[in-house]
Amino acid sequence: MLSQEDRYSISIERIRNGELIRSVVRDLGFSRSTLSRRLQGVQSQRKTAQFQLKLSLEQEEVITNWICQEEVTGRPAGYVAIRCFTTVILRQSGINTSLGRNWVERFL
Repeated sequence: MLSQEDRYSISIERIRNGELIRSVVRDLGFSRSTLSRRLQGVQSQRKTAQFQLKLSLEQEEVITNWICQEEVTGRPAGYVAIRCFTTVILRQSGINTSLGRNWVERFL
C-alpha cells in the first residue's frame, strides 16, 4: 500500500502529464486545495516541521517498530521504557537534550 506522500507524488505526476486536477481529486479523494498547493511546491506540514523535531522520521520509525515488537513478544513497552529507548537513540545521534514531560503521550 502506498503512503499518502507517494499518492500525492503520483497525483502530481498525473497532472503534469495533462490530466485535470478535478479528475485526480475525484479518483484519489484528495483535497483540491492541498493538491494545488503541492503543485506549487509547498511541502507537507510534517516535512516543514521536521527541522523542529528532536527525532527524524527514520528514528520515529525505529521507535515505533520497537514498541510493536515488544508487544508481539508479550512485553508491552511502558512509558519509562519508551522514554529510555528514545533517549538512547537521541544520544547516539548526538542530541543531548531531554524529552519533555509529556513527550511519550504525544508520541503514542
